[in-house]
Amino acid sequence: ITRIKDYLTSVKKDDLSQLPTLMKVLQLMYASRDVAVMTLGLIFEFVRDTAKCRQIVAQQGGVKDIVRVMALHLDSIDTQTYGCGCLYALSCFRPDNPEKDSNSVSIAQSGGIGSLIQAMDGFPTCREVQQWGTGALRHLAVEIGGNRREVSQGGEVQLTMRGINKRMITKSGGIELIVAGMLKFSDDLELLE
Repeated sequence: ITRIKDYLTSVKKDDLSQLPTLMKVLQLMYASRDVAVMTLGLIFEFVRDTAKCRQIVAQQGGVKDIVRVMALHLDSIDTQTYGCGCLYALSCFRPDNPEKDSNSVSIAQSGGIGSLIQAMDGFPTCREVQQWGTGALRHLAVEIGGNRREVSQGGEVQLTMRGINKRMITKSGGIELIVAGMLKFSDDLELLE
């Protein structure tokens, strides 16, 4: 573990070639809290502002690994903060995030909605968990363009992926947590968005 920590300490945040290795470290060493926190923190720095990094994480199945780490280390504020930040970045509606819809499906299917809600519930006074958790839930539920409803030939209305996400968020107490975060951090314009 010491050699892995040394490697993680040496990673340069502008060296995108390190991201696949970081994803492998997260997959293999997720049980080690220290390694998981360091690795998730680095992955967050990569996906936060770089579209290519978000694509790499998504293509390597990183969403399920992020959710797995969050589920295993529920009492780690750092893990929950970085996990919420990663899921927010992977689901956000930026022009340079063409995989947002497939990422949103991956987040929902891997239990990410539950992980976001658990993080927000577990750390109600952590501004970053509330910001990124609320932002990710918003992106997972928002309907844009032709993503509202699908109507089959028989006139039946079938919920889209985002409609299903809305139900999951509502049934899991997500709305109440979002409102509580908004009340707690009423001065935070990003969270209130």
